[in-house]
Amino acid sequence: MSLKGFIQASGFGGKDFSKLLSNSKYPCWMPFYHAVSNEPLAHIKHLYPVKSLELFEQELEFYLKHFTIVSQEDIQKPAKNKPNLFLSFDDGLIEFDTIIAPILHKKGVPATVFLNSAFIDNKDLFFRYKASILASKLSEKGNKDVLIKSIKDLLAIEYSNQHQLDLLAVDMGINFKDYLKEKPIYLGTDQVKFWKNKGFDFGAHSHDHPLYEKLSLQEQLQQTTGCIKSLEASLEFNISSFSFPFTDYGVYPAFFEKLKEAYPNLSTFGTAGLKLDPIPNHFQRLPMDNSLGNVQEFFAKNIQRFHMKRLLGKHIYKR
Repeated sequence: MSLKGFIQASGFGGKDFSKLLSNSKYPCWMPFYHAVSNEPLAHIKHLYPVKSLELFEQELEFYLKHFTIVSQEDIQKPAKNKPNLFLSFDDGLIEFDTIIAPILHKKGVPATVFLNSAFIDNKDLFFRYKASILASKLSEKGNKDVLIKSIKDLLAIEYSNQHQLDLLAVDMGINFKDYLKEKPIYLGTDQVKFWKNKGFDFGAHSHDHPLYEKLSLQEQLQQTTGCIKSLEASLEFNISSFSFPFTDYGVYPAFFEKLKEAYPNLSTFGTAGLKLDPIPNHFQRLPMDNSLGNVQEFFAKNIQRFHMKRLLGKHIYKR
């Protein structure tokens, strides 16, 4: 199909969305989320939007109408009547237990949650979440111009300098360990085991959520295999999947080759949207946190972009 023909078929040439979706020939759609909540979440507020419960339920109904939602073990199986869709959630946030899982379980929808070994049971806190909590505290007072610059500086602190956030927290009278006791952010071991027994899958998401592009190959492997081993020991079940924190950009084939030697059957996931990947058993997912409008329009635009990339030979992730 030509680009002109595809655009005409994209909703303006008389064909419905299901036809557009079928024409995309995409093997398995993989939308992913972090949290769903109607309440403001200080640890996320300054990083990205939090999906409301109403919007998440609308998106879930859209998935159920147009896709076959499959479990992690079925993502490579051929689609039957409708395209396959794999649903996942990063960071292992507590809203999966309090809001998301009950809805999915009631509807019989499978999903996978990716966990950080440093944060499960609220043992510690992702450095970006620390920055957002401090930014939320700052926003309660101060000159507007000074406040904007201060928050910008906070959010610019990187993984390698994250100790600065702990020092700033002391100056601001915040103890992150006490904060996590009062407002648990992450799933606990018992909650994970409970939902595992209900049929949900759980995978690894690195030890403490660094940007892999800025790590050495040895550090990348340590973050990954260390997380898997720690989770398997504490959760007492096998981990068969891993999703990259932030992105898999800057991760080269050598990483996947080494990881495959240790875990030959491990499925891995990136965050590059609609793209195919040359690495066997590695898949790109579609971020949904910033999609706050009509989900069908969002998917239609992504289909159009994927087709354009395919025509230009840019639909396969370059490594």
